[in-house]
Amino acid sequence: MLAAVTNFSAHATTYSVDKDHPSASNSNPGTESLPWSSIQKGANTVVAGDTVIVKTGNYNERVTFSSGHSGTAGNKVVFRAEPRRTVIMNGFDTERCDYLRIEGFEIDNNWGDGVHIQSDHCEVIDNYCHGMGGAGIGT
Repeated sequence: MLAAVTNFSAHATTYSVDKDHPSASNSNPGTESLPWSSIQKGANTVVAGDTVIVKTGNYNERVTFSSGHSGTAGNKVVFRAEPRRTVIMNGFDTERCDYLRIEGFEIDNNWGDGVHIQSDHCEVIDNYCHGMGGAGIGT
């Protein structure tokens, strides 16, 4: 009898976005000392288990997701504003990103939903939505 054992090791990464950092660039590795300049870069990069920490600032962007950037039941994709509600942005469209958690953003969007949920198992926690042309959180 032959038994095969395979160990899978999930390696979650925490990325940093800080558009006001003097070295911020989307060509950076997304570390605290070499952060990205846009939240969208995080959405284009994350895989299951990853976290994107977004630092204080006004980000004139609405984040969307492409295939392959969802979380899983045990490894959500997390986007977190730090400190809470000091990141002002236009919102999120969650299509193609299941198992997603969005925390602590100030969403000011006068043309649609603040967070438009088109995915399964999304958590929207402690966000402040205002100036909406649609719902704060819509489907």
